[in-house]
Amino acid sequence: MKHVERDGWSFDVNPDAQQHYYEEQDLCGCLYCVNFREQIEEHYPELVSFLSELGVNACRMDECSSLTCDDGTIDYFCVEYLVCGKIIDSVPYEIDVGPVSIVVQTDGMLLKTNAGDAFLLQVYGIKLPDQYGLVEEEHESETIRRKKRHRIAAAFTIFLAVLIIIPSICYLSYYAYWGRRHSLLWDVKRVRVMQDTDDKSAVVLVYDYTVKNWPHDNREHHYYLGSWLTGEPGLWYFEVIGNNQTVPELFAFTSNRQGTEGSFSVCFKLATVVPGDDEGTLTVGDVIQNAIEISRFRPYSKDGTELVPVESGTLYMEDYPEVEIVYEVDSEFLNQSFETFLGR
Repeated sequence: MKHVERDGWSFDVNPDAQQHYYEEQDLCGCLYCVNFREQIEEHYPELVSFLSELGVNACRMDECSSLTCDDGTIDYFCVEYLVCGKIIDSVPYEIDVGPVSIVVQTDGMLLKTNAGDAFLLQVYGIKLPDQYGLVEEEHESETIRRKKRHRIAAAFTIFLAVLIIIPSICYLSYYAYWGRRHSLLWDVKRVRVMQDTDDKSAVVLVYDYTVKNWPHDNREHHYYLGSWLTGEPGLWYFEVIGNNQTVPELFAFTSNRQGTEGSFSVCFKLATVVPGDDEGTLTVGDVIQNAIEISRFRPYSKDGTELVPVESGTLYMEDYPEVEIVYEVDSEFLNQSFETFLGR
């Protein structure tokens, strides 16, 4: 054992145990530690001499914390050395060695190593030149990290903008189409065709539908099935079963924000054909299908108690060719010539 005293501190150290401890430890190969080991003896000889008295090699630090500085140096703000031995006497002061100060850890820091008892020294105030361009590299790395953060922020900003702009564009496009024409999102799912039981020259059409306003229209709209003007010799005849309306068209359904579904029935006479068609080649089924295709629904909105037509709001069944037509009549009735059916 060797006894060492400095600034009121006294230590019993074991240089042989210290050497044995070094044989069990590997040197750190990072450039910060290499930079430290290559210059510590030149720039801080007093520290190197004091550590040597304790049997400690100044180049064999156990921990080395550092920061790069803008002046091209590296600030090793805390360097730790493990010392094999014991603290005999202590004072509540640091040990000053030239420009650096040493803190001896005494609170619970008596360590056990394979070489015996040990304690820890923490050295503050070491600053060394940068021989390996670590300061520049650190600045470049920070620049890269800063650019990366900016790219991430820009990408996130673009992502948020897309989330906001695209739905807005979709909404405006949606509004431009529906708001300019009519507020109805409708679907006639099927049309059932039945023969009137009392009048064999009449056919009943049952329209099964779902209907609702588009999402931002809170008004209530009343839709009517238009009369079918066909020229000479006259008018298709309609009546909506169970409804008496003064509007010159026939009530079909009401549309609102919540949406409704249901069915309505229309009765018409098989009395004439659409002008321009060759009635000699038409069957009764052809005439019925033509009638369905030219079904016209027109919306009215309420102004107090008055019904006011909605401009550009007419909807035609021919725009929805996928509508299912279900014939609940005898096939012989459908396939007969329309001319024969009229008794011509």
